[in-house]
Amino acid sequence: VNVFGLLLGSQVVFVANGMATEQALQTLGMSLAARSLVRLDEQSKLPEQELSFVVNKNSLRYEGSALEKILDQKFDDSGRQELRDTVRNCFPERAFFTVPMLGTPSFDASLEALRSHLLQRRRPVSMGGVALGGRQLAGLMELIVDEVKKSEEISVPSMNRYVIYEGFLLPLANGLLEYAQSNMPLLDDYDPDLAKRNPINETLKKFDDSSSHIAYKELKAEARDMLSFRLRDLWHWVEAENEKLGDEVSDTVQETREVEINRTKAVLGFKGLLKEVVVTKQLMREESRTLLHRKRGGEPECLPWKPLGTTVTRIQEWIFDSVPGLPKRRGQLLKSSPNALLSLLKFLNKDRQPRICVLQDGHFMWWDAEGFASKGEAKGCINFLVHWAWIRQDPSVATAFIIAPADPNGWQDPSSFTGDALREFSFDAEGSEYSCSEWMTAIEEHARFGALAAEQLGPELQWQIKVRKPMG
Repeated sequence: VNVFGLLLGSQVVFVANGMATEQALQTLGMSLAARSLVRLDEQSKLPEQELSFVVNKNSLRYEGSALEKILDQKFDDSGRQELRDTVRNCFPERAFFTVPMLGTPSFDASLEALRSHLLQRRRPVSMGGVALGGRQLAGLMELIVDEVKKSEEISVPSMNRYVIYEGFLLPLANGLLEYAQSNMPLLDDYDPDLAKRNPINETLKKFDDSSSHIAYKELKAEARDMLSFRLRDLWHWVEAENEKLGDEVSDTVQETREVEINRTKAVLGFKGLLKEVVVTKQLMREESRTLLHRKRGGEPECLPWKPLGTTVTRIQEWIFDSVPGLPKRRGQLLKSSPNALLSLLKFLNKDRQPRICVLQDGHFMWWDAEGFASKGEAKGCINFLVHWAWIRQDPSVATAFIIAPADPNGWQDPSSFTGDALREFSFDAEGSEYSCSEWMTAIEEHARFGALAAEQLGPELQWQIKVRKPMG
């Protein structure tokens, strides 16, 4: 009983029979000897307690300071002096009461004074900030009995663990774990934003808030680590399930490619002005593969390439594939003459010569009416594979355009037309089958083709492409 009182009570009521004697004080000291059974660590301490010293069946006259006078007495006997020091140290707060014999006039008042004091000074039993309930108090008393039987001493750290860890922190952690488990995402499809639904940090914060009044950091850290470990174990299972869903295929795409088998040199084969051009023809094997797009996104998974069993022939100088699609134009244009005498007639608007103009296969050619009718040699020809050109609107005539050399040094090999390397050609589309802008757009497309074809042919251009005036 003494041990229970010292460990669990907030108030110690010591009752002396008849009078406050030295023997009564020694009896109190013997009760305090039970403290020797208590083993403490650096973080543990016994609860602060208040002593109520009661003289029962009192027939003497005592002042309220009687106990303090007894404790203040000085003795040469070290035992008696140590007894008084022990009582002071164990009970910083002390009170003294007397209760007379039952039936005496002051009995009821004295008893009520004692009762009121004890009720007013009572406080809940707690350990480390955790208030003890009935079940916890009973369990703690059983622990005390087991400790005394086992080692004849009581470990306050063990009591703290029973009350604070097993009685409060562990149930708190288990409750939060159960709550978090019930709120874990239930996945029926891949969730790319699953991390935003992770309840771990929120749950640990709830634990920290709910245990902030607990002073025992090691016990809190142990419970928190256990909770964190089990939360992460649950979350890893959710992540694994999400990864499994993310591995599912959301879409498949077929991709094809051509792989060169061999290459040979051969004439282009088209009809027209470029039919004798030699190009590199590639025999290509057609292959396909499947691209798997997973629900999780990212780069698709590529299955191996497989041959389709078909081949196709490609031209390495691929710009020549566009020859059949180049726009063709045939119509009359009014060409300004470079002849000096005719130039003088410009003031009379007599300098413009009608010409039959043909645009095809990267060439712009013109004939007079007689030559075109007899299928004779063209009066002039601009070969855009050799003659790099740029086309602009004639600023002086709304229906006319100008073909000029793109190279500042002028035309390369101007032998297919009259005039020098820097000559600019002016053509007026007034009365033509096509408008000025239609002629310009088509000529610009042929000019771009010629420049790119020359680039792809490279050094072979010099011996493959001849500058000449075609026949009509």
